[in-house]
Amino acid sequence: MQKLLITLLLLLTIETSGQVREVSIDLMPKAKVLQEGTYKNYTGQRTQSVHLHIDQSFAGKALVIQLTGRYGVFMDGKLVGDAEGLIKLNMDSLRRIYGAAEVLSVYAPQHIQSLSIKLHYKDATADLDNLIRQPSYYSDFVILVCLLLLIFFVFLFRSNTNLTLDYLNIIKVFVIHSREEAITTGRIGSSANILFFMFISMCCSLLLMIAAHWGYPSVAMPFPHASSSLYRLVAWWFLISLLFFFLLMAKLLLIWIMSKLFNFRDLVRFQYFNFVRSLYGAMILAGLFSAGYFIGQSQNPDFFSYLIWGVCLILVLSTVFFYFKLLGRTGSSVFHLFSYLCGSEIIPLMILIKVLFF
Repeated sequence: MQKLLITLLLLLTIETSGQVREVSIDLMPKAKVLQEGTYKNYTGQRTQSVHLHIDQSFAGKALVIQLTGRYGVFMDGKLVGDAEGLIKLNMDSLRRIYGAAEVLSVYAPQHIQSLSIKLHYKDATADLDNLIRQPSYYSDFVILVCLLLLIFFVFLFRSNTNLTLDYLNIIKVFVIHSREEAITTGRIGSSANILFFMFISMCCSLLLMIAAHWGYPSVAMPFPHASSSLYRLVAWWFLISLLFFFLLMAKLLLIWIMSKLFNFRDLVRFQYFNFVRSLYGAMILAGLFSAGYFIGQSQNPDFFSYLIWGVCLILVLSTVFFYFKLLGRTGSSVFHLFSYLCGSEIIPLMILIKVLFF
């Protein structure tokens, strides 16, 4: 029995050592842009062309370029071809055609965004244990931010348990006849509510960055690529969170102005908390579906496009239900309420969808 086990282990070892592995090297950290006559590192700045130095280490390998929209590929200024989306180039074939070319350039007529350049080759000799592990900044970033949000949520729940449960009671968004909650009678500008607004802004920012990274090219947004440093990704997340927070405050101001114009009293808190609660519901569902996506190890970028559409659909449905809530609450005419919702809910939602998908 022992000899049989030893034989099986030897066979498994021989089979493993003979496997051919597909190796992918991210070349974006080596990408350059030409500014003021000198080459500088490409860090996502707005530009029409990105350059990459070619040497003998590219021999026997394939270069994979992925970019949104139409673009051209050049070798020492000579056009190799134009493409849209993904293109795969055999470096040996290019060297035979264009000689000892030293610079490969990617040019886009508008500007370059969400560019990916990788070098692919098959390795049958290198030991997996000796390979240098490439830094996974995006994975580290997501883990770190999720831990911070979890700590933040525990703090909110322990300090304001009733308010937290009220925000997370998503069913009330889709119930037309409901009693007046304590949440709608509290002050919007209280410190507790401001913390909840900050929390949902951070969640929206994280979801958008995850969708932009793992959903590329279905979701193409000018965010940092995977080779960015952890500090830069956290800084972007913080800035986008601030942007979402300011948008929430702008939404509050819009509701206040519209309620004054249409003479709807005591409607600002009720409407705004209904909107924020629907955001919490959308983020909870998006988080659950995203967790299932990563646990299942799926590889479909279109999933994140559908995910963002799902979030927008929840906001649309909450607006529809809120319209029927107002019919029974205000007693106003159908046209009067519809005009009010067009300015305070429908048009801002259409602008959001336009920005995200077009």
